[in-house]
Amino acid sequence: PDGLAAYVLRKAFGYAYAELARLLRVSGPNARVLVSRAQGRLTSARVRPVPLESHRRLVLAFRTAAGTGDLEVLTRLLASHTAYCGA
Repeated sequence: PDGLAAYVLRKAFGYAYAELARLLRVSGPNARVLVSRAQGRLTSARVRPVPLESHRRLVLAFRTAAGTGDLEVLTRLLASHTAYCGA
């Protein structure tokens, strides 16, 4: 979850590593590691199922952010999911 948040916010929306670190409550170097590991997971053959409702919320938030430029809902969703999962 924390890697997903870091990767999406960095690669899709250009967040700086310092901003990722603040949002995810990790160090700057750790934010870089999270993005790198997430990239590696995306290129691996391993598939991890995601609950349908979680998928729907994320897709809606991503589409809204991409379409309007308003990242608040997406950022909140990703950060809250990360906090919930213990990051």
